[in-house]
Amino acid sequence: MQQLNYSLNDHYKWGFNEEWFNDAEPRGYFKVSLGACNRPHKSFREECIIAAKLIGDSVTKPILVGLSGGSDSQVVCLSLMNANVPFTPVILKLFDSKGLQYNAHDVEGAFAFCEKFNLTPIVEELDLDNFFINHGLQLIYDNCITVFEIAVQLYLVIKYKDTHAYINGGGDPQLSKYKDPDSEEMTLSYSLGPLPIQQYMIKNDIEGCLKFFMYTPEQIAAYIDHPIFHAFEAAQTCIADRTSWDYFTYCVKPMMYVSEWPELVQRKKFTGFEQIPYIAEIRRITEELNDHINPKMKKIIWKYHDLLEFLNSNTGEIKTWSSEDERDYY
Repeated sequence: MQQLNYSLNDHYKWGFNEEWFNDAEPRGYFKVSLGACNRPHKSFREECIIAAKLIGDSVTKPILVGLSGGSDSQVVCLSLMNANVPFTPVILKLFDSKGLQYNAHDVEGAFAFCEKFNLTPIVEELDLDNFFINHGLQLIYDNCITVFEIAVQLYLVIKYKDTHAYINGGGDPQLSKYKDPDSEEMTLSYSLGPLPIQQYMIKNDIEGCLKFFMYTPEQIAAYIDHPIFHAFEAAQTCIADRTSWDYFTYCVKPMMYVSEWPELVQRKKFTGFEQIPYIAEIRRITEELNDHINPKMKKIIWKYHDLLEFLNSNTGEIKTWSSEDERDYY
């Protein structure tokens, strides 16, 4: 088995107890490593293009990018294009058992992006109803998947594992409000938990990158050190607790993306999953599995300014935090 890194110099890792990328252990502790920047970070756009070039140089197979039609996957494609790294977008159409499409709106956006930039995508079709009942449900249980959308993503990874390196626009920091249990202070936070699909790729020697926006420490730093992020942090005291995540996702993040990538095809993003009539049942199954495998919802949580200070130390240090740490709040 070849040595595959899913982030630069393997700076981003996760695991349980003494091992990395291993199966969840309910009685064990969870840990995550992140690297500090090796230099002062450039703009978010520049760091994405640098990361795209590094990924292109590291893989041995043609690159396949999951293009959902949203801004994350568009930025991955644009980064590869600007880095002169060849790739092929793959667009996945999700249908019900009667042939009605769940994600028509998003697919339309994905095709609009391909048309604008003269890209020829691979188009896949998936009967989501039958997938859930059969193969998808098995993937959920076999790989401890706690979000159904991840099972669908894994479907594409498996289908193209022998021919392509799969790149996904994940890892974009989702900052939200968090109450420090010691000080009761409300602060912005960033958290990371286990990534079952990455574990599957490692076990099966599959090339790719599932968290494009975390490939380098400089990418993370450029993302959360963006002026629009700082404006969000300054205004967060005015935002109700339960709406903070939505405000960030649907207002702050799009403003930042458009400021860096004005050529994006801009349109409201759905997923197709919100239209699934049995989505509540899927959520129940995955939550029960999560309770069984990961009873304390193990994840590492950083306060925004603490993480930013570490990243911007520019020491290149790779540091590990564990669930025994004071930073791991439950």
